[in-house]
Amino acid sequence: MKKIYSFSINKDNFVDEIVTKVDADGKESKIVEKINKPTAKTYFIAKPSFTLKQESNLYYESVVAECIKKGIYTSIQLRKRFIDDGGILSLQEKKHYETLWNDLWTKKSEINQLNEKSEENKDAIKLVNDAILKILSDLQTIEEKSGNNLLYEHTAEKIASDRTVLWLTLNLAYEDLGNDKQSPFFGKGNFDERIKKYEEIEMDGESELYELTQKLFLVASLWYYGKAQTVEEFDKIMLMAENKSVLSR
Repeated sequence: MKKIYSFSINKDNFVDEIVTKVDADGKESKIVEKINKPTAKTYFIAKPSFTLKQESNLYYESVVAECIKKGIYTSIQLRKRFIDDGGILSLQEKKHYETLWNDLWTKKSEINQLNEKSEENKDAIKLVNDAILKILSDLQTIEEKSGNNLLYEHTAEKIASDRTVLWLTLNLAYEDLGNDKQSPFFGKGNFDERIKKYEEIEMDGESELYELTQKLFLVASLWYYGKAQTVEEFDKIMLMAENKSVLSR
């Protein structure tokens, strides 16, 4: 099974061991004690198959449709309002903003086509991802100037993207058992069965299992949004996230 990214963590492993105790009189006795011998466990997000990618796209579209039914704006609808009511933006800035959005959709279409092909497209994928990140940065700069950037967090597409990342995490998260064997982290079954386990873990919020779940979700999110592609890129961001988590405790 091909992997997007894997990482290991040390987990408590208490085992029974016979230890020798010596009392004040020098008499020896043997007792059983629980000894913690931490073991390394490896987890990963798998590369989705073509079929799973198609299913994730269908799930994304279904969430977008659901949002539209509930009256949530699509990014196109919001973009139109933003351009029409651009506030302090000049006419030139409005035109540039619209061009950036058109470029973004073009690049996303390119990346989807490249991802369906072989490993030989790695360099091309990286170039397109870099271009997408630059476009997103330019869009954010314009939106921050106008004060409307927060609105885009609530578009149908953004909500669908976030929920698709969760869908992918539930389907692609595994524990590596060694000898080319894996165990689905959220168990087997359909989406409803897997998300039930996710919600049980999320309700706790403080356990090691919760932190592990957040790491798996972060890996899937970084890959889905094109923020990390290589092991080095994942390592760097994961380390930053880990340091931030430690400092906030």
